[in-house]
Amino acid sequence: MLTILVVDVVAVFIFSLLTAGLSLFIQKCFEPNMILKRYYLWLVYHWIKWWRKKDRWKRYILEPMGMCVYCNSTWICIPFFFIFVSHNILLLPLFIGMNYIWIEILKKYINI
Repeated sequence: MLTILVVDVVAVFIFSLLTAGLSLFIQKCFEPNMILKRYYLWLVYHWIKWWRKKDRWKRYILEPMGMCVYCNSTWICIPFFFIFVSHNILLLPLFIGMNYIWIEILKKYINI
């Protein structure tokens, strides 16, 4: 029983590192002369378009779509969690938390 829990926790650490790396890679692809630059410009266009107070509630959907690396990373890591570690749902908060920590660690070494 204890070995299963230890294996699950190690798997959470490894998969959270992988999803954090994937999220930072996607953020890197938003930069100029990269493949997702037009998508990022589309997000920025809608961010600017919805500046009025009555339309400002629409901006919240843009953050998980790529405007915020942490929001985007959370929505990237949730499907990975259910694909790879789905048998223990109690590890989901640890998975999301470790994903955040890995992003903070990796951002120090990658200039994003």
